[in-house]
Amino acid sequence: MRDPLCPAWTVSLGPKMFLDFCVWILERDGLRVPPFDRHPDGDGTLRAGELTAEAWRACFDRVVAAVGAFSAALPRNDDDAWPPFPNPVALWDGAPAVAARLAELDAAYDAVSNERKDASAHFWWPGRPDDDESTRLWETLAPYHRRLPPLTVVYVAYPGPARLLVPPATVVLAAAGWRPGPGGLTAAVLAGAAELAGDDRPSAR
Repeated sequence: MRDPLCPAWTVSLGPKMFLDFCVWILERDGLRVPPFDRHPDGDGTLRAGELTAEAWRACFDRVVAAVGAFSAALPRNDDDAWPPFPNPVALWDGAPAVAARLAELDAAYDAVSNERKDASAHFWWPGRPDDDESTRLWETLAPYHRRLPPLTVVYVAYPGPARLLVPPATVVLAAAGWRPGPGGLTAAVLAGAAELAGDDRPSAR
């Protein structure tokens, strides 16, 4: 979606499986990093290799940046070359034991990626039962069109509701099993935009 008065500003919404992979490894290992801290203990193999919450978050932020760069470089013409896909495993810069385990998990993720993508399918736009909510969201975000860079809202297949912010303009929403009522998704996105902009409370017109 674009603002005709501020055409450089957009908001995109949808799953990003590179980021979902980063959340899924927490579930497999059992490491809890707020807001992804409701899953049971896992096999502990990443923690045994010295993965910490701080290291996970730093790597997650790098993956967010890589996904953003990838999206910005997507071809606009048929003759344009595609950029390389983000590689969360390659963006790990810590202990080699963690890197080796991440490579194993990356291969295993292929078997569950479609199922996890489907777990947040009810959040996608267009196609939500209430298509008017996408219009309401756009209108509600109007105060931030000139205060934030283009906004990216990412859905991951972690039990929601939960929200993680990655400055300057990424809102990660845990979507699996969360069925917000009318306006609930708009409220979650607006709250994320407000916090990214440094507001004490969301702005709405």
